[in-house]
Amino acid sequence: MDDDAAVSRRLDAWALRTGDWVGQTLEALLPRSCACCGVGIRGLCPVCSALFHRFTARPCDAAAWAPRWPDALPCAAAGAYRHEAARLLLAWKNGGRTDAQPVLARALARALAATLAEALADAQGTREVLIVPVPSSAAAFRRRGFVPAQALARGALAELRRGGGPDGVRLRLVPCLRRRGRPPGKLAWGAARGGQKGLGAGQRRARVHHSMVAAVSPPWSWCGFSVRLDGARCVLVDDVLTTGASLEEARRAILEAGGVVLGAAVVAAVRLPD
Repeated sequence: MDDDAAVSRRLDAWALRTGDWVGQTLEALLPRSCACCGVGIRGLCPVCSALFHRFTARPCDAAAWAPRWPDALPCAAAGAYRHEAARLLLAWKNGGRTDAQPVLARALARALAATLAEALADAQGTREVLIVPVPSSAAAFRRRGFVPAQALARGALAELRRGGGPDGVRLRLVPCLRRRGRPPGKLAWGAARGGQKGLGAGQRRARVHHSMVAAVSPPWSWCGFSVRLDGARCVLVDDVLTTGASLEEARRAILEAGGVVLGAAVVAAVRLPD
């Protein structure tokens, strides 16, 4: 088992290096302006890169901004959702700037490491932790072609494995959460059409209430099969924390499937303590 983990870490490290080499080669052949400021011929100019790293280098506790999130569970954010962090996330999610993904994944890795350090200190004897990304809606997936939390979680795990990760704990990405279909004749989960943007805390909570379920991938999920986690230790990951409604609903779905949620990690939180 240890040999398999070592091989997996080496493959992850090789994949990251190869991805960086390919990205640098493409950047030299087909230069693009900075995803944050739009200046220069690099995907992320040195100034924006330095500022982004400065704003996300020291993860902080964002649990206070998720009112229904249990106080005993850590919820780390790499930084605040403003300035370069907000622009880079929006360029990646909605602007097609896939070259920003490795930078964002490294920020999530720092937040995830902070959450794991705190959670595992209170969960002695844990041998495996499942990293569970918050799912996107079907409409968002069709628009983007990927699930942001899952894509970032994959890169963050590779970063942690390359750095060694928590001692004696296996980290495994398990995208087991799915969005339920909307009830017949109703808008999605009783809310207005469109995404979460512009909704208040109560509206966001009502929109996502009972919207997620732990289920296997299609076509088995179409047949009604679900997932039983049976005491599995899980950490939730997402890209942005606004009110915490999505994380709360993801935690409910994990608990319903028999799992245990140790904490959560996000790239950026809309509001953070000063």
